[in-house]
Amino acid sequence: MKRRQLHALVTVCAVTAITAGLVACDEVYADPILIPSPFFGGSGFDAGPLITPRPAPYACRDERLLENGPCVVVGAQCETGKTSDPRCNATFTCVRDPRYGLYWTETRQPSCQGTCPTTPIVNGAPCDVDTDATGKMPAEYELQCSSGEQLCGCTTGRDGAHVHERRWVCTTAGDGCPAARPLVGSTCLGDRVCDYGGCTLKRGTGMICDQGVWQVEATPCRD
Repeated sequence: MKRRQLHALVTVCAVTAITAGLVACDEVYADPILIPSPFFGGSGFDAGPLITPRPAPYACRDERLLENGPCVVVGAQCETGKTSDPRCNATFTCVRDPRYGLYWTETRQPSCQGTCPTTPIVNGAPCDVDTDATGKMPAEYELQCSSGEQLCGCTTGRDGAHVHERRWVCTTAGDGCPAARPLVGSTCLGDRVCDYGGCTLKRGTGMICDQGVWQVEATPCRD
């Protein structure tokens, strides 16, 4: 069997094993990249990320994130990109193959839905995102942008139970937190939890600086 064919099979099995096997880790919100969801081409609303075990902290320092490139820690995740919007970035996961050893595989590809404005964003102002191939603007489409000290989302609400007209919804991450959402796996100093629209945006999330590494963290919502 060629390596590319084996790679496709191993990636599914290895990522599933990673998700199911780390039962000793804390449970947190994980980015919805391993299962089908309305966020990736379906219909209806994205109900938010699923609760899955969080991988052990891994600092992504000087990583060459290439498909099939070598890695050293099974389950390590590194996000690469230049935006707070997770959909505009790529995520690589370190998986194990019994024949080829450890290698990086891209478990989420970037797929943006619009372009951030160059002028300051006004919280509550109407907004638009790109339409799909039919010229329509599905309600599940969302765009996240950093504006000053805030993270803003052009959104219709975080899920089907919190629907509103499409507008900019802005939030501050908290004291001592970067204004822009840090990339998963990037290094940090100190212990802190930051909120990047976990209760207001479809792809919003909390981030925790744990053992010197930024990771996804659950955001408790009041409703």
